[in-house]
Amino acid sequence: MKLLIVTAIRECYKTADAVFDRNGIKKYSLVNVNGVGNNEMPDYTGNWFGHTSMKDEFFDSVMMFCFTDDDTARKTLADLKAYNETSQPEFPVRALILPVEENI
Repeated sequence: MKLLIVTAIRECYKTADAVFDRNGIKKYSLVNVNGVGNNEMPDYTGNWFGHTSMKDEFFDSVMMFCFTDDDTARKTLADLKAYNETSQPEFPVRALILPVEENI
């Protein structure tokens, strides 16, 4: 069993949902996420008040996750990678697969 986790900006949600559906993932959890972009230096010259911290800029994102078998998780990851490569979105869909060693 695997835990498949996907994060995307809200505009890419329907694409990720369609990839899940195409790969047989009919049930998953969805969480609203505020992504924070803080990897750029503020531009104080363009702001009268000198307050342009990237930490003040939030991105409306979602996180989708589900438990599934290894084959389904890998196919879904491959489809999402293909989407990123062909569509080249400004904010690519991110995904990862984690092993589930035990469950109840």
